[in-house]
Amino acid sequence: MIITIATGPWFPLPAIQGGAHHRLWQGLAEEFAAAGHDVTILCRSYPGQPPTETINGVQYIRRGGFPQSTNIWLDLLKDLVYALLTFPTLPKSNILVINDFWLPVFAPLRFGVGKIVISVGRFPKGQYRLYAYAHRFIVLSKALYEGIAKQYPDAIPRIKIIPNPVDTHIFSPPTLPRQDTGEKVILYVGRIHPEKGIHLLLEAFSIISQQISQVRLRIIGPIKSSQGGGGEKYFNQLQLQSKSLKVEFLNPIFDTKKIGRYISRCRFVLLSFISRKRRSISNRTS
Repeated sequence: MIITIATGPWFPLPAIQGGAHHRLWQGLAEEFAAAGHDVTILCRSYPGQPPTETINGVQYIRRGGFPQSTNIWLDLLKDLVYALLTFPTLPKSNILVINDFWLPVFAPLRFGVGKIVISVGRFPKGQYRLYAYAHRFIVLSKALYEGIAKQYPDAIPRIKIIPNPVDTHIFSPPTLPRQDTGEKVILYVGRIHPEKGIHLLLEAFSIISQQISQVRLRIIGPIKSSQGGGGEKYFNQLQLQSKSLKVEFLNPIFDTKKIGRYISRCRFVLLSFISRKRRSISNRTS
């Protein structure tokens, strides 16, 4: 089978500065190639990465791209330019996987791209009516399923919930018991961005800190907008909010093996999000 994966204009591949969705499809592309499929990834160009190369059986074609900003309207314009430049270059394939805002609108105009699969990692913003010719929508959760279904009911027969896969060679419980230092560490790894709800996490942690003194919050992730973060203004807000709390902000880590080691050493791993209807925090423990 011939599979093409087209990513957006923000992050390079292989993933060297974040982009969880990009990293996800990089890993899946390598698994597809190992299974005997012909796999190509179209992604942005980036200094130090050649226009074309093959890694672990996956062909990479790099063209265009832009740094991301904190202005959604400017980013939508950049994404539109990227999509208009990219869709005429889409190769013939059996399946085309897209994780981008505008590209699914234009991809059907390209003959021979195959069945179009849209990988959905964020809450819909009303754009899914533009994707009438998509054959499948892969969503990560029930919340995303319900969001698309509400905004575009005609998509319901084409929506499939497929949670993110986990590389258990990297992300797995430690083989030895954790050393009890008396302090309980809560870990967040992800973009330092308002849509991730870090400010809500700090609100919740301030309540926990009043009840449990031996607890520390460690936050690892990018701040720069070019890496998907919310920028210095949002980070300064978080620093003020956490001034009297046991909170550590660490530099972003883009090496998954290093992230895996951090996770294995902590007591709790927390995933936070902002609800569209109300502010909320969700967490899972490990």
